[in-house]
Amino acid sequence: MDVGHWLNGQPETEDRESFQAGDRWSKPNYHAHIVFDWMDHEIGKIRRLNDDDMMQMQTLASDVLLMECGQSKAIPGKEHLERKILSLISRMPSCNA
Repeated sequence: MDVGHWLNGQPETEDRESFQAGDRWSKPNYHAHIVFDWMDHEIGKIRRLNDDDMMQMQTLASDVLLMECGQSKAIPGKEHLERKILSLISRMPSCNA
């Protein structure tokens, strides 16, 4: 677990993870890290896995650990790219001058 984040106000009624520290509420960030040995030791080569293989392993790990999977990296990446494009467009000189 890392430090998580402070909540603005009190947590939702069904929230069983957040805790009060003084007059503020904190929401912990429970997460897991997985280390894999990609080597096929019988033939001495590295196994190749694609994004779908990795996603399936993360889902399996979250099911076993009774944890909820986070948001897909592709979604925040797309949102970040959209914000960057809008920012660049807003700084472009107008063609109507």
